[in-house]
Order: sequence, then structure tokens, then C-alpha cells
Amino acid sequence: MSSKTEVAVIGTGTMGNAMVGHLVRRGYAVAVWNRTPERAANAVAAGARLAATPADAVRDAAVVLVVLSGDDAVIDVLRRADGVLPACRPGTVVVDMSTTAASTKREADAMARRAGAAFLDAPFFGSLREAEAGGLWPVVGGDASALERARPVLQAFSDRVFHVGPVGAAATVKLAGNLLVLTMVEHLAASFALIEANGGDPAVLHELLGITGFRSPLYQAKGKQMLDGDFNPRGSVDTAIKDLGLIVAAAEAAGLPTAALADVRARYVKARDLGGGELDMANVIVAERHAAKTAALA
Repeated sequence: MSSKTEVAVIGTGTMGNAMVGHLVRRGYAVAVWNRTPERAANAVAAGARLAATPADAVRDAAVVLVVLSGDDAVIDVLRRADGVLPACRPGTVVVDMSTTAASTKREADAMARRAGAAFLDAPFFGSLREAEAGGLWPVVGGDASALERARPVLQAFSDRVFHVGPVGAAATVKLAGNLLVLTMVEHLAASFALIEANGGDPAVLHELLGITGFRSPLYQAKGKQMLDGDFNPRGSVDTAIKDLGLIVAAAEAAGLPTAALADVRARYVKARDLGGGELDMANVIVAERHAAKTAALA
């Protein structure tokens, strides 16, 4: 694949914008579309062309990256009359990097096949820091030959690309990873709130989590945000709630117990109800503190 191959990026939120910057610097001709055009301003400033519709963006593209939030949004942008699939050329590789259910990936794959396009299920691990550094970790489900055609595009902003099986397999790996992350963050918040409710200083635990067998970059980063009250979004409470809903549904479908997962989700829902939906997932500590105060007043 030549570095001049045109790439379309559908969805220019925080992560999509970062991907566009790397692609342009690699010499790709990039067209972008976003439901809210103003949110594509950074991509345009980086050198991308702003398209009026998804179809306009993908018409000349060999690879299309879909970076959206929510299953319904992905399916809609693929099948609508001015959407991605009606405008794809035969052999175009559509790479859905959104975090959605495995069933949604398989539905999208079937739609792409009918349109003569190849489809890859490719959510990614990594935060804005990794995206800006070009160090994301996509996990990919789908045909190996389609992945090889898209691989140079993915490598423009990735540290390593993992091929994990057929379409749907990557979505499951991503949800399993998010289960770990979201549970760790909520349990860290509960631990800090427990210490505070008993008159202690959670900074001590935070320090211990950096030097003992519990040490984790995630604990360090999210713990510092909680201690500093820094809730500028890296991954929002709203997104955590959406992902945990997908995780609970996947566990139910597999016959796995879901009570503990539903409880974790309920804590994030409480943080949203207290006004923190658009804030970073570390804001779940507000829900834990609220619960502690409510219990103390009972």
C-alpha cells in the first residue's frame, strides 16, 4: 500500500483527530467526516479534507476508519443512503475501531460483504496519551488478507497490531479489557473513599500502590486524578456506563454471573446522576464519597 493511498476517517472525536494527525504526517491523503463538523477542525488544520457526508469522505478511499461511540451510530453511518457502504468501491477495507458489541461487528461485516467491501473489527487499547504518541494497540478480528491491506494505515498510529481471530473476536477482547480497567478504577475509588470515611489519607495507599505488588500505571494515573480532583476527560463516565452495559450483556449471553458487574455499573451511573457524566471515569470517586456521606448521616 502506497503512502499516498487515501484514507477516510469517520468520526473525529479526540481519538479520531489524533489518528488523522499521524496519517497526514505519514503522507496519506485523508478525508474526514463528523456529525458535528466543528469537531473536525483539528483534523482539517492537520491537513485533512472535510467531507460533507460519509459517502463523500469514502468515495476514493482504499481504507475507511470508523471511530464512533455507540452501536447504533456505527450501523447508521454504514448503511444510510449517504453513508459509508453505498459509496465504497469493491475491495475497500472498512475498519471499525469503535467499541461495540460483537453482534454489532458481525452485523456490520454482513452488510459490508453485501456491498462488496471487506470489514475488520478493530477496537483499540490505549488512551489519548498513546494516541498522540502513535502508540495505540488495535486488536483486530477479520480476514488476514484484509488486515494486511489495512495494516500500514493502522501502524501509522499504533505500537503493535494484534490479529485475534474472526470478526467479533476483537470486540470481545476489548470488552474484557475494559471490564478490568473499569472495575479497577471503581474499586480504587471505593478504597480511597473507605480510607477518607475513616479519617485517613488515601495518598498513603496511592504511594503504596506504586511500590508494592499492587503497582499499576492505571492505579497511579487514576489515583492521582482522584487525589487532585482532576476530572478532565480521558475516558468519560458516560463511556464507562455504555461499555459496562455491553459487558453485562455479553456476560449474560455467555451464561456468566452479572450481579457484580451490574453493581460496578451502578456506581458509574450514580456518578453521572451527580453531574459527572462527561467527566473522566475517575469521577466515580464522587459516587463513592456520596455513598459514604449518606451512610454516615443514616
